[in-house]
Amino acid sequence: MLYQLSYQVLNSDLAGARTQDPLLKREMLYQLSYQICFKAANIVSNIYYSSAIVINLSK
Repeated sequence: MLYQLSYQVLNSDLAGARTQDPLLKREMLYQLSYQICFKAANIVSNIYYSSAIVINLSK
């Protein structure tokens, strides 16, 4: 029975989870690219400020 469960074929549409509208796809990718940039900038600024606090406290 375990053998049969491991080889089940899933019936799904090949592009079911993806949009076929190129305009919607482009807008979503645009928003996602800015979210990544903002998160990276936030991480860098957090590292900078936390290191500045450590330097100020050690004086």
